[in-house]
Amino acid sequence: MPSSLRSIRSSSSVGTTATSETTDTAITSSSSGSSGLLSRLSRTFSRSPVTVQIENKKDYYCVGDCLSGTVTIAPTRDQSFSGVFVSLEGLAKTINDRATGRLNVTSNFLKMSDAIPAADFPSPRVFLAGQSYSYKFSFVLPEYLLDTECRQFASHRQLPPSLGDPLLSNVKDCAPDMARITYRVVCRVLYAKQDGQRRGVAFSSETPITVVAAYMPDLSTLPHHHYKNQEVSVIDGFTRFYRTSKTLKKGFLGRSSAASGTIGLEASILKPFVYQTQDSAPMLLSLSYQADDSSKEIEPPKIESITARLKVFTYYTSDPLTYVPTPDSRQIDPLLGLYSESYMLGNSSCSTSREDGKSPWVKESRLHYSYNSTIELNLPNNRVLPPNFWCCLVGRQYEAEVTVKFSGNGGNSVSLRMPIEITISKIADEVLRQSLAQDSGSARDETGPDDPVLDTVDAWAAPQNTTSSSAATTDAASDISAAPTGARRQAWSVRCERTISDTQSCQNFTLGTLPAAVLAL
Repeated sequence: MPSSLRSIRSSSSVGTTATSETTDTAITSSSSGSSGLLSRLSRTFSRSPVTVQIENKKDYYCVGDCLSGTVTIAPTRDQSFSGVFVSLEGLAKTINDRATGRLNVTSNFLKMSDAIPAADFPSPRVFLAGQSYSYKFSFVLPEYLLDTECRQFASHRQLPPSLGDPLLSNVKDCAPDMARITYRVVCRVLYAKQDGQRRGVAFSSETPITVVAAYMPDLSTLPHHHYKNQEVSVIDGFTRFYRTSKTLKKGFLGRSSAASGTIGLEASILKPFVYQTQDSAPMLLSLSYQADDSSKEIEPPKIESITARLKVFTYYTSDPLTYVPTPDSRQIDPLLGLYSESYMLGNSSCSTSREDGKSPWVKESRLHYSYNSTIELNLPNNRVLPPNFWCCLVGRQYEAEVTVKFSGNGGNSVSLRMPIEITISKIADEVLRQSLAQDSGSARDETGPDDPVLDTVDAWAAPQNTTSSSAATTDAASDISAAPTGARRQAWSVRCERTISDTQSCQNFTLGTLPAAVLAL
């Protein structure tokens, strides 16, 4: 039986116990004597005779990955023991400051144990000084935690990615000290105490690993319902178009002849960002200006700049979350902590003026103007941002704040906010596949039945859970997966075109220029 199925301890009971003990420790002042302090210092600075060596080392591990290696025990003194246990453990730790003091909470949400067979131990059970003993271990990262981890939210039973691990100091993931998700491979050598009822730890050692778990996007876990004065249209299981509007009053344009009207802003990010890659994501943006009925025509406001900023939100709490929080939740939940950072995602200033000196606005009618643009967005290259996730104690979410500034007195602007996803390439490919599969023939109307690019795209988008021996389907899937700068880009282009052509909410976008714009990213 695989070790991953041998023993997965109940996450709920483990986490509850750890939280209770940590809480008691946090609110009780330390009063240990000098002997206890010296004992702890001795254990801290003594070198453990146990080493944990991971054989299939990776930068990070995903759900379903196998993690194998060897533990080596080389004691400097004879040590009797009762057993050797290797475990893969996941811990969530949070720190919250309350009026009654600081509260530290720890949840052991994952503990997979691999017990070394008794037949592999020396007889009698004594590790001799100067000898070396090696034992193999193997784990498979589960896709989900036990149901007892959280019975209210399925997203809390998903494996959270590593966050703020102090032993991985080279990873800058925008995590505060108050929230951590860590994974360790731990080896413990146990011995029987004199009373025969308890076992102590003779030696132990651990090594950190990075886990990057990602799942298909779930709109119910995205905290976008808190955006005021905004509307959202969901086109398929992933694509969302956000829109907002702002009423302009006379004088907004800095001229006494300016008439009042309404500025509308609509935007969508059509693909997720991929973890630890430099792949950009196209943001489609549309502006509309509707002037009030007037006896004379007026020009729309001059666009000064378009910017998109990334906001990184880390939520943490001392009590398990029973709702999907937002940045405003702290006003009603004193147990919720929030840490945020902000970075530039992309901007556009040159696109707001044309080479011929004419306004970039397109005149639709006497009182209606429109402006469309595609802007390239890039994650900060000096940060390693894990995928979005929620668990009972910690959450990480991202949003893009898009702001369009207009020239004139007062620095007027219009802005909207959009939740965005960071995922791994496997999930991004599946998002693309499912989106294309929803309308596998819509692009045939313009290209005809014998388009080799669309043959490849549609074959790749076809359901993959069949046992068909079609070489064309297999080749198409491998072609796109292996050619991110070729067929994959064309697939995203086709997907973007189909998405926009299928929704009336995006009728202002210039579809003819979209494929070239996407392929250029």
